Amino acid sequence: MTGDAEVELQPEWIPPTAKTVTLWGLLAVAGIGLIALIAYGLSKISARVKEFRMSPMERAMAELQRLLGRNLPQRGLFKEFYIELTAVVRRYIERCHGIRAPEQTTEEFLAAAANHAAFTPEVLSSLRTFLESADLVKFAGREADNAMANEATDRARNYLSEDAKAVAAASAKGRRPDAKEGL
Repeated sequence: MTGDAEVELQPEWIPPTAKTVTLWGLLAVAGIGLIALIAYGLSKISARVKEFRMSPMERAMAELQRLLGRNLPQRGLFKEFYIELTAVVRRYIERCHGIRAPEQTTEEFLAAAANHAAFTPEVLSSLRTFLESADLVKFAGREADNAMANEATDRARNYLSEDAKAVAAASAKGRRPDAKEGL
């Protein structure tokens, strides 16, 4: 031995300060929150892409189910319900037949539809009744009730299903459903 003191230096563990632990905790919470936000955003985007790829009928029915799930008539929000209900039907018509229904007044839409082969006089009459009765609630302040909202929902659902059947039948025959006969 050389006479020197033999000392082995060992690192001493110093616990982190409360400030450091708090900062690490906040960073972990922020990271988890960011991951959750990204997952939520991706699920919403995935749902929108899935809905965008649906047929016009499937998409309209999904929109109708979402609307019914909001329970607007049960909460007394009839005007808002009719606005959304007619928007579902108008968007379907735009997607399926190419008529810019959401951007038109009821009269403009009915005039455009009258010149379209997919809209027979019976269908136009039914749509006129549906849209004009909805306009009375939306714009003229007509009082509505749950029975009227249910009837309007049934009319919308019937129109959508009947039109989808007509479109499918026309497609099966190998022609476009909006093509004029004899042209």
